[in-house]
Amino acid sequence: MDKAYWNRMGRAYDDEIFDVRANDRNGTVGRAVDALANRKEAAFDFGCGTGKFSRFLATRFRKVDALDISESCLNQAGTACGEHSNIVFQQADLSAAKTTFPAARFGLCVNVLLSESHHRRQGILKFMERHIRRGGHLVIVVPALESVLLTSARRIQWNLKDGLSYRSAAKGDESHLAAKGASISHGLITIAGVPTKHYLKEELEMTLGEFSFEMQSTEKVEYEWSSEFTEPPEWMREPYPWDWLAVAKRV
Repeated sequence: MDKAYWNRMGRAYDDEIFDVRANDRNGTVGRAVDALANRKEAAFDFGCGTGKFSRFLATRFRKVDALDISESCLNQAGTACGEHSNIVFQQADLSAAKTTFPAARFGLCVNVLLSESHHRRQGILKFMERHIRRGGHLVIVVPALESVLLTSARRIQWNLKDGLSYRSAAKGDESHLAAKGASISHGLITIAGVPTKHYLKEELEMTLGEFSFEMQSTEKVEYEWSSEFTEPPEWMREPYPWDWLAVAKRV
């Protein structure tokens, strides 16, 4: 997931990248931001993409520094958010040790810590540690590894309801995960051909704690089952697939 990848992806970003803001069933991310919003303060949108959340932050903070590695995404974001003069879009590799901006008391990071590279994820976390002031807050969203396992259980359940034996249903699910290159022990699931890091809730708390962030709360950002399956059956409702959202304080 380097600069070249995201520049290529940026040309089809809205078609290829899952829109958390549009699919958040309960408005969980928005509520978490609103609880910490301050029109007198500046905020970061770490890994802003095409600005889905940048415009939301712009109505709740004095200034928004929206950072992304992809110039293509930033160009689209600038056009989409043109009515908000308090957003400053800037190209930045968040994993780069020497990149520096003025620190703020709030940051939002939605599905940015996805790289299969541990070194790259560590770099991004160090960047956020440097740029959130002590006493400030980070709202972070990451893919949930537990949700991957729930989706597997749902797939098996669906196949059982369609008349397959448990052995066949379970084997089919194992084949599906194998085809996706899943490495559950490392939290890596291949999405659209790209190994993508997923997190246990406790793992997220442990990871944030290594970078001076104290996790204060966690919530599920829930999505419809259509985010996982094409034409899921009507009976497939709660519990829904989810990402983890954490509110963490810089200590």
